[in-house]
Amino acid sequence: MYIKIRGVKVKHLENFELEKEFSKILIKLQNVRANELYKFSKAKKLISKINPIYETVYKYKKCKRKLKYIGVTNKYFTNGKIYKSFKFNGATYKIKTKKTKKVIGYSFFERLS
Repeated sequence: MYIKIRGVKVKHLENFELEKEFSKILIKLQNVRANELYKFSKAKKLISKINPIYETVYKYKKCKRKLKYIGVTNKYFTNGKIYKSFKFNGATYKIKTKKTKKVIGYSFFERLS
């Protein structure tokens, strides 16, 4: 199952429904741009006051997934190589590499599991 945001299929947000809904609200607020409300932290505070369930949005949760790196090869990641995440917050993964732990956006990966 894929989730669509702005017509784009976003498989990464499966089981992160709160983050999906928050993203939709944030996109609407970005279009308004009233009093800098489009900034993430300000929008999150406002939305959380309206509905306290959003206070936990984008908090890291345990999330073990196989991910194929589709970005440009660098000193931490190699294009086409498979990595395993251990946490996800709806926007970025935490991944252990041989050298260190890295935080990286989900757009750099194709989700395999």
